[in-house]
Amino acid sequence: MDITLRLLQANDAEAFRALRLHSLHTDPLSFVPYPDEEASLSVAQFAQRLTEPPCVGMIGAFCDGQLVGMVGLLQHARRKQQHKLTIVSMYVAESARGSGTGRKLMQAAIAHARQQPGVSRLLLSVHGTNVPAIRLYRSLGFVPYGVEPEAMVVHGQPQDEILMGLAL
Repeated sequence: MDITLRLLQANDAEAFRALRLHSLHTDPLSFVPYPDEEASLSVAQFAQRLTEPPCVGMIGAFCDGQLVGMVGLLQHARRKQQHKLTIVSMYVAESARGSGTGRKLMQAAIAHARQQPGVSRLLLSVHGTNVPAIRLYRSLGFVPYGVEPEAMVVHGQPQDEILMGLAL
């Protein structure tokens, strides 16, 4: 599988929106919003997410011109916390899983984070039962620093998340 990575731009908003909505349907434990909470957002609103703060980059993985994966970086707004970026929206479509796309996306996100002035820490949270993701993040140097009990309630069921960090 030939995967190309690049930063998404405003003109990628339609593909980004489609993959984001797909991810919310297929992996509800991996993301905070329910699909209907984002389905009402326009392509223009998704374009803003790609180009305006707090986003410092949404990296897309493409196979044969199709967006098959994504990972975003958000910067904390407060000056005392601007040394931290948070990984968001990490997702690889079923068709690209097992191909190393997730690793490539995360490596690109880490490299992009290291290019940001003054940034020294990369954070993420992951559902406690998502063993493949936890394994990937650990292999890239992320270290658990806590658990957020009941980080989400999905269909009435409380879900814990593992908090992980990487010193850049």
